[in-house]
Amino acid sequence: MNDPTSLFLARAAVILVLGARAAAVVAAGDPATLVREAYRIEQEHLAGNRPSERKAPWTPPRRAKAMATALPAAARPSAVTLGVVNWSAAPAPQVRLAFRTVEGGWEALPDPAPDRESLHKYADLPRTMHWTVCFDGKTRGTLDTELTPSESYALAGVHVQLPAPFPSERSADSGEWTAPPAHPLMAVSSAGLCADPDGWHRKTLPPAAKKALFRAVHESVKVQGCDEKGNWNVWRYPDGQIDIVKTYVSRQGEWLAMLRVLGPPRSNASACDVVLGEEHDVQLFHLDATGKAKHLGASLTVVDAGDYDGDGKSEVLTVFQRDNYDGYTLLYDRFRRQVSFGWHYH
Repeated sequence: MNDPTSLFLARAAVILVLGARAAAVVAAGDPATLVREAYRIEQEHLAGNRPSERKAPWTPPRRAKAMATALPAAARPSAVTLGVVNWSAAPAPQVRLAFRTVEGGWEALPDPAPDRESLHKYADLPRTMHWTVCFDGKTRGTLDTELTPSESYALAGVHVQLPAPFPSERSADSGEWTAPPAHPLMAVSSAGLCADPDGWHRKTLPPAAKKALFRAVHESVKVQGCDEKGNWNVWRYPDGQIDIVKTYVSRQGEWLAMLRVLGPPRSNASACDVVLGEEHDVQLFHLDATGKAKHLGASLTVVDAGDYDGDGKSEVLTVFQRDNYDGYTLLYDRFRRQVSFGWHYH
């Protein structure tokens, strides 16, 4: 893939699929340009100017359905590997190979090191990968990575960027930082498909959607409380204890909401020690266009959305952090199915 002819054909294919707006970034495609683009995205996000956070015209469901068309069968890739790049990893950006397509859907790659005897095997993982970096429904550039041996569970099966880490000084010609952003995660695809036909973007919940989602939180997230006598019971928390972390809407009028139940007031916990468990982690909910809510899971933070397999429907990539187990969950098939990939630290 590194000869001029192959690179030209690959870039032409990506531009054909994603449109002319991807041409400039794909044509550049060098590591420094890619990282500058990633840094710019982070700065726009911090300043509240991220394109996905700007108000977009609402598209009625009938129009949206026509827009979300799948690639022709002959044009769809036969196999797709989806990974996640962590730009803040040191000394170089790291990619975890997380998911791959199978007949009828997706599956998680197996934990490369479920035990110490497996640390040096990695039998099913490719040694090198050429990726297209995706974010906010657009192609952001390309990245080449290489599998590195590791003595650590946490780094088992991780790919690192080639050929060398990005410098951390200011570029003399552009005046921009060439170091990667502070804590971003981005999807990377072996097939170069990044478009988000469902058009997920940030937006504030309207009252009707908020009411439906809060009702779903009360039904799904049960919290133990403690009365003044030290008796444990189910705490009937008020709506005021539900924190809205982030919310997203699609072109079809569906919602994704990251919600969290705050801990009980100190007076409720004074008679006994209250340990905040998973029920107080961020909870991810989906609300369809008819107003039906579904609890998708705990500790799930949205990373990005895209039609990574070319079937005309966006998948949603999330990250989770739990006790000695971190990883990613891919939500697909209109949120009817999900698959998770994770790793341990010891």
